[in-house]
Amino acid sequence: MKLRRVHLFFCRCLLTAAILAFGRQLFAQQLLERSVDAYFQEKTLEEIFDQLESTLRIPFYFRTDQLPAERRTFRFSNTTLEKALPQLLEGTPLGVSTYAEYAVIIAKKEALAR
Repeated sequence: MKLRRVHLFFCRCLLTAAILAFGRQLFAQQLLERSVDAYFQEKTLEEIFDQLESTLRIPFYFRTDQLPAERRTFRFSNTTLEKALPQLLEGTPLGVSTYAEYAVIIAKKEALAR
């Protein structure tokens, strides 16, 4: 009887660990697969990232001094974040990375390559 309790305890622990590991992997995939439906008219990248952070509830990390100050217009309809971000950063020396499947990092491409 005691051996069976120990066996059940370890089975539950393994099942819990598997669920947690799978859930984290699933969230990592979902981070950049979130859908963007937005129209940004004459906005700076800083304003766009702030709005995306608010609507998608994903932290965006960037240095404001590295973002271009020009105002641009973008329209996204049912576009994944993975496809929208390169469009936003086109023509800049900036790239995208994720941090611990939790946040989006915008930084210079050479810094991200390290």
